[in-house]
Amino acid sequence: MGNTSQTPRWVTYGVTGLALVVALGLLSQYVGYKPTPDVTPGARGGSESVNAGGAAAGPPAAVRPAPPARDTSAEELAVAMSRVEAALGQCDRCRAKLDRLAGFVAGWGALTKGIETNDDGRRLAATEVGVRTYLEVADPADGYATDGSLARLRERLRLLEAIPKAAKEGQDRGYLASDNWTADITRLEGDAVREAVKLEQASGLLTSLLDANPKAAPAAPTLAAALASLKKKLFDEKLAVITVKEAEAVKAGNERVAEARKVVVETEKKLEAKRSLDEAVTKEEKAKKEKLRVKAKSDEVKKYLGHFFVESYFQPTSFDKGGSARYLHVQRTDEKLPMSYRVLVSLGATADKIEGLNAINMISGAYGVYNSKLYDRPLIRGPIEPGDWTNDKHEFLRKARDLLKELGPILVEEGLLAP
Repeated sequence: MGNTSQTPRWVTYGVTGLALVVALGLLSQYVGYKPTPDVTPGARGGSESVNAGGAAAGPPAAVRPAPPARDTSAEELAVAMSRVEAALGQCDRCRAKLDRLAGFVAGWGALTKGIETNDDGRRLAATEVGVRTYLEVADPADGYATDGSLARLRERLRLLEAIPKAAKEGQDRGYLASDNWTADITRLEGDAVREAVKLEQASGLLTSLLDANPKAAPAAPTLAAALASLKKKLFDEKLAVITVKEAEAVKAGNERVAEARKVVVETEKKLEAKRSLDEAVTKEEKAKKEKLRVKAKSDEVKKYLGHFFVESYFQPTSFDKGGSARYLHVQRTDEKLPMSYRVLVSLGATADKIEGLNAINMISGAYGVYNSKLYDRPLIRGPIEPGDWTNDKHEFLRKARDLLKELGPILVEEGLLAP
């Protein structure tokens, strides 16, 4: 009899397969699981901050790392080198213009080599226009082929370029092209361009002239002979113009000379009239002065000023003008002299109105003014105060003051008063 309690094999296999399916489902859910954030305010346990309007604030911003420190020394070097490169670039542009000028110089040299004696020159010599044109353009253009003008321009560039080159080699952070440097390199570029244009135009003009005369005339002279003939002609024309101008100048000069002579005659007449007038004035002044000299020695002057003519070793210097006691100060001199005219004027003896009369009175010896022991000139006594003067005293002082004003310098010249 078989075992009726044994589980059938298919059941066992079915249970095992089901368990395997469940396990695989749970595993796939665990591996692919991504939690969904709960955005409701209550789901965060009330710990989330709220902004001023009641809305929940967002999550804190992520903290970014600080940028690395900038290398300022490298930046300064880069700026400095950029300036140097800019200057060197300008030098390169200038060199290119000089090279272009050199090409025109070479072209002009090739175009004009031997031209004064070869057939090309004879072609130009066939017409005066050709000879004149060559004469006008050849001299300035030939300068670059004979006197080293191009070489001097290149030397100027070399000198200017040496500065930024040295700065680049030494990595000079402080280098900056000056205004003078910039102006000079710009001027050099302009010189190169201007001379290149001049040579280009000269070459084009000369080529056009040669093209207009494809063959030399059989009897045409050399360009050298034609140039010599033209220069002589131009010289003769210039000489003729000069001769005409000289003749005109002589004529104009003669007219000017005649006019000048007329002016001289008129001037001489005026000067003679002025001399006559001056002589008359001088004679009159001399006569007046002579009258004053005579008057200075008169008895009238001695009456009013004679006490000042007396020589003494003392000269007044100042006097006290205030208060009841008025005193005249004196000073001893090295030599015995009359009264000094300068002192009289400084003390007010020639002043107008009562001031001059008062000064004359005090210097002449009013009572109490002088220390008589020191003053050895005659004293003209009288009251100090003008209110105490008699009419005769007042008239005496006025006459003395007026004569001193009129004759002062003459009295000095005559030696009656000291200077």
